[in-house]
Amino acid sequence: GVAIALMSAAQLSKIVCYNPTLPYLVIIPTVLLSAGMLMFFTMGSSMLGDICDEDDLATGTRSEGSYYSVYWWFIKLGTAFASFVTGSLIVLSQFDEKQTTHVAEVSGSVKEAQEQFEKKDWNAATEKLEEAKKSSSELVDHFSKKAGTLPHSQDHYHLLEVQTESVSNQLDLLSENSSDVPASKNVFTGLINQMEPLTQQTPTALLRLRIFEIGLPLVLCVVSLWLLRFYPLTDKRSYEVKRLLKERYNQREGNA
Repeated sequence: GVAIALMSAAQLSKIVCYNPTLPYLVIIPTVLLSAGMLMFFTMGSSMLGDICDEDDLATGTRSEGSYYSVYWWFIKLGTAFASFVTGSLIVLSQFDEKQTTHVAEVSGSVKEAQEQFEKKDWNAATEKLEEAKKSSSELVDHFSKKAGTLPHSQDHYHLLEVQTESVSNQLDLLSENSSDVPASKNVFTGLINQMEPLTQQTPTALLRLRIFEIGLPLVLCVVSLWLLRFYPLTDKRSYEVKRLLKERYNQREGNA
């Protein structure tokens, strides 16, 4: 119960602690979640041992191997299922993975072109600039299509489209002044600064991701606390089982 409560508190604290202006607050939910998960998995294995004792008392045989194999099979099944659910929720949140990929392609080509400019390898730099221009054109087309398919996010994508066209213009300027290294350095700095906002997801996607990340684990924690009420093996019962098993083992030794 304490472990689940700590994990619930960690999820609730994310509402306040996930704040870009106060980045160090992210330590609070991280510590709470880590402590809760540590206690949860430790207690899980301990509870499994109590179940094996209860089964031994009822059947007279020890079956730890069977119980632990089934337990870890469900752990692995849950991990695989969680990956599937995560992918489904990302799609449902309308997270734009192509946007991130295209921006990374443009940014990577620009940085490589900057390195070639500094080495005064004009041919290699021009080649990288052409790659960046091609990727930026694809990015403009992508933003234009997304604005058409997501009417509620038109303003967001139109703004990104304008910013990407500005990046394309800067790339054209670099191509025209490739021999002017000092001027090119200033343009490269401006380009990199302009590309950072291009990764910004839509407000709808960010809100849904926040709801999924905070809300879903919190709901599951509440369900777990409710199910915990029906768990029959209390501390008192566990100690009683251990006492009865010890008495039975002592009796067998005495008979032997």
